Amino acid sequence: MTIYCKHEEASLHTIMDTLAQIEQYITGEMTGAERAAFEETLKQDTALQQEVDAYKDIIAGIEQAETDAFQGMMQGWEKQIKEEAQPQQAKVRRLFSPRMTMALAAVVVLLLTFTFIFNPFAEPVNLYDSAFQPYADQLTRMGAGDEGFDQQKANQAMAFYNQEQYEEALPLLKELAAENTDMPILTLYQGIAEMEIFDYNSAQESFSSLSSTSLALQGEWYNILISVKADSISATDMAALRLITEKEGHPYQKQAEKLLEDIISTKGEID
Repeated sequence: MTIYCKHEEASLHTIMDTLAQIEQYITGEMTGAERAAFEETLKQDTALQQEVDAYKDIIAGIEQAETDAFQGMMQGWEKQIKEEAQPQQAKVRRLFSPRMTMALAAVVVLLLTFTFIFNPFAEPVNLYDSAFQPYADQLTRMGAGDEGFDQQKANQAMAFYNQEQYEEALPLLKELAAENTDMPILTLYQGIAEMEIFDYNSAQESFSSLSSTSLALQGEWYNILISVKADSISATDMAALRLITEKEGHPYQKQAEKLLEDIISTKGEID
């Protein structure tokens, strides 16, 4: 891999590659032989050292600046870049070398394109927290039902569930689901509790078992949320989300549309 371009007038594409390598180096993503080679180049190339230091300063500025101040910095960079690009105008004193001017231009492009990465003033999107809502409690004080249904146990289980104490709710929900196999809602609550305590395999089994019940659509939605919570969203999940967005009357159509939009804006298209 070419680590650094020695030509003074490097292309924007090369500058972007160099910036990507600098970012990987600073964030620790660059490891092994590639990192060793980069550090060796860094020792010998003072221009690269300056750019690494400048990049660190830019990141620090992004993290510390107020929104208006940072926008002002961006406008200043854009103004300088425009001035540099007009050779017919009187020469002005340069604050940065041509290489650094191009590097800053690339940073501006990255900031505008990937705002969610570089903008410290926008709350990062937590895909799961944004999409997940516990299925509403329909068991507490349900009243007289099947003679074999343990309402007291159900009330206790849902008290834990409503307080997001899923680990405590789960054994009670499992007992209720085993005792009342004709009540798929118990399996749905069970799957949600399993998902919330990171038992993804069990949760998937619970949600998938709802496919032939009246809660098939709910199971379909929460099955996708397993991948979101586990940060393992696949092309299959994206396809399933799109199908939900196309189903008029699907109880999670709007949520699926928002989740799909959030995934694309955060992670891009997933193939």
